[in-house]
Amino acid sequence: MEARIAPTTMGVLAANLDCVETVLAALEAGRRLTVKQVKAIAGVGGATPKTAADLANTGGIAGLRNLARAKANFGISQFVDRLTAIIHDIEEALKPADKGKRVLKGALAKKIEVPARFARTELENIALFIEPNVLNSTAPHVMKFPEGSKWRQLADLLWDLGGQAQWNPDLVPWLSGHVVPLLQWAIGKGPRYDNGNVMIPLESGAGRKSGL
Repeated sequence: MEARIAPTTMGVLAANLDCVETVLAALEAGRRLTVKQVKAIAGVGGATPKTAADLANTGGIAGLRNLARAKANFGISQFVDRLTAIIHDIEEALKPADKGKRVLKGALAKKIEVPARFARTELENIALFIEPNVLNSTAPHVMKFPEGSKWRQLADLLWDLGGQAQWNPDLVPWLSGHVVPLLQWAIGKGPRYDNGNVMIPLESGAGRKSGL
């Protein structure tokens, strides 16, 4: 997503938040919008749009709010795109298991380890505050989601996905019954998502062969 959004377009969206969802939906559908087209959607006509540089040089509470809104609008979209791609890669990797064949763990790891690390950092960057570090007062750190919460589970899962050595040895049931449903919960999509609850039990992968 980020590769298709020019700084000038970002400035238009940041200054006209009501049109963000419409523009992002068009981009996600594969359309390549010009700045002129985005301005038309935003209803700003021939007005000179704000640029990313303008946002970075606007002071005060209003300036901070504009920066925060722009970051949230694009950060959330990129985060969702990244999780969607991870889900796709996992589901593709699980297809051989439906035929009684082994899942290629190493090949899957090459595809999703780095994106999972990025996604965890994006999640923290979007949703969490900074807090004092009781072990090192000179190095404040990102706070954690509440223990036991779904978002904490997701953050922990993304940490695990970012390193193959941390994956559950019972690979297929873990991927199909825990990983994919939780990722789908995070983006609010898919047949395993229902009113914020993960519906598929861990045992759903029974009968499939784990990977090597």
